[in-house]
Amino acid sequence: MMAGFSRGLPALSSVFSQLAQSALSLIATILFARLLSPSTFGILAIFWLIWMLWLSMNRSVFSEQLLASAASTRARRGYKSFVLIWLTAALTISLGASLPFGDVALLGGVTYIAFFVGSDAARYYVMAATGGRRGGFYGAAGILIVDVLRLLLALGALLTAFAGAPTALTLTLVNMSAGIWILCLIDSRQSFSLRLARGYVGGLGKFERAISLQFILGTGVSQAAPAIALLPFGFASVGAIRLTQTLLSPITLLTTAFQPTVIKLFAARKADEQGLRRLLLGLIASALLIGVLLASTAVVTVNLFGEEFIPAQYVDLVREICLPIAVMLAVAVVGQPGGAIIRVRRLGVESLRGQVIGSFTTLALCIAAAPFTLTHFVWALAAGSITTVCVTYALMAASELSKSRG
Repeated sequence: MMAGFSRGLPALSSVFSQLAQSALSLIATILFARLLSPSTFGILAIFWLIWMLWLSMNRSVFSEQLLASAASTRARRGYKSFVLIWLTAALTISLGASLPFGDVALLGGVTYIAFFVGSDAARYYVMAATGGRRGGFYGAAGILIVDVLRLLLALGALLTAFAGAPTALTLTLVNMSAGIWILCLIDSRQSFSLRLARGYVGGLGKFERAISLQFILGTGVSQAAPAIALLPFGFASVGAIRLTQTLLSPITLLTTAFQPTVIKLFAARKADEQGLRRLLLGLIASALLIGVLLASTAVVTVNLFGEEFIPAQYVDLVREICLPIAVMLAVAVVGQPGGAIIRVRRLGVESLRGQVIGSFTTLALCIAAAPFTLTHFVWALAAGSITTVCVTYALMAASELSKSRG
């Protein structure tokens, strides 16, 4: 029994780590929406958007590849240095950009976001390092302990905010919750090695370059689309979109938590074409069912009990746009099995084409909707997400059909 628990603990710690990361994002969003005025929270939402773009790219191009390709110790060390270098540079630039606003809570929010993104990258490094025999039971247990501590710190920060404690205490606790994982990267003098970082980036293959291009031309454009709302609707509306997306993020929470495990599952069955195809179709069907059920539950919850957990100044606006955002997140759930198989089968070209078509469709729809209401704009975002997922799956199926005929 103990042996079975020891074997299952790495998967459990990976899932719980993803759940903790999503829970932290939810707690922090509610906290900063409470600490900041709507317009200032909208400014923070722009910083959040930019950092989340980099988080998505780092996951897609670098972090998830550590898990999918069983990277060597040297590659992991290079990844570690690479993360610390870009984190330091980006945090310095972000703080410089936020200083002119003269808001201490905004500065605290910017550092929180940077630490959160850095910790996401660090988690993947630790999961990759403890994925083999040498990591074992104790490595997985360590991941669980750190994430429990992070959640306790974040909940402490939220409680101090609602209790009216000094803002400095709240900001300290929430930043500690975000940044703990980064300490795992700073374990030697070579942690900031430019040589190792350059060697790691230079060793990336054709697939990683294709995924990078896909992100720049596709996913990045699509995820940046909410910023278009800034011109016609203002900072407060951008903040409302960010708040609603985070409040409804539990829709994607479960499937996102299992994504590293799904990647490893696909990788283990890579040689079994028929089994891999059946597994993918089963996961897509399950994801569709889960997405619809969770999206429906989220919309009903917001409309019935929104006053209980949404900051008062946002309640009406969140209710107005929660349905299209719930649809958008449900579609993301359906797309996640495809994202896992893309990394295992290295379908970079098909993914790139799907993302580019979907992203530019999203941009066109958002620009067309901008003269109307914010609700129309968010429905345009949802329609773009649907297009991206459907086109990508169609291109993947066409590629597999072509290979089977050949």
